[in-house]
Amino acid sequence: MSMLDSIDASGGGNYGPVVNTLRAALSLDSTYYEASYQIGILYFKAKNYEAAIKEFERTIQLHPSHDKAMVYLGILYYALVDEQKACSFFHKAIQLGNKEAGEYAKRYCNY
Repeated sequence: MSMLDSIDASGGGNYGPVVNTLRAALSLDSTYYEASYQIGILYFKAKNYEAAIKEFERTIQLHPSHDKAMVYLGILYYALVDEQKACSFFHKAIQLGNKEAGEYAKRYCNY
């Protein structure tokens, strides 16, 4: 079982209508970073990892201290075998006080 499989054991679902609703919210308020974060989570659960990365990066662009988006990016980049980028996101989230990021960093980044 891969790292991603162990994190998301819930499996995929039909997230299209929810994504469309969140996109509509973003079209009304392009600064609504939480909608982008939620879309990222839905893409992550649907195993559409490239789209999830784009949404989490957009979340951080809109809200640079969104530590949870950084943790997801760390997980995704680690799974995509970019350990340096993954550990960078874990480290940024740790600096913002995210304890979960600390656990991932200890496990995957030799911290």
